[in-house]
Amino acid sequence: MSGNANGSPENCAPVRIAPWRATCIQTRSRLAVKGSDRLAAWAIIKENIDHALGLIDAATQSAAPPALVVLPEFALQGPPHGLPAADWIEKACCPIPGAITEPLQGLARRRQIYIGAHQFESDPEWPGRYFNQYQLPDRPRRRRDPALSAGQYRGISFAA
Repeated sequence: MSGNANGSPENCAPVRIAPWRATCIQTRSRLAVKGSDRLAAWAIIKENIDHALGLIDAATQSAAPPALVVLPEFALQGPPHGLPAADWIEKACCPIPGAITEPLQGLARRRQIYIGAHQFESDPEWPGRYFNQYQLPDRPRRRRDPALSAGQYRGISFAA
């Protein structure tokens, strides 16, 4: 097969992607590790989620709203700060989909955007371990399973 001057096949059209906007939000967050128990930690996490949802919602109200909004690592739960893995899992981790992803997915659907967010995930298939997970709940698409996201990256953190 022969190519044109830039090396691409002659019968292929160049890919055209419409311009889109991304917004990175830096937010204050409280540390779930400072909660005295699971209930107190999840009150902190819920407060962090609600705060982030408000910031994301405000970012989408502009004349040129973003197609992608990303939050920093630790924005929703904070880091475990040396807490033993079993204690951190009990205090602040949850599965995906779950209590952290569901409100983000709902806002992504309502606003027709992608939201990139980090959470510490617990998975019953891996007892005693948690994952440093970055997920991208997306706007609705024609899929069989609406709980699926556009992408996930599961990082492995080794407990000290």
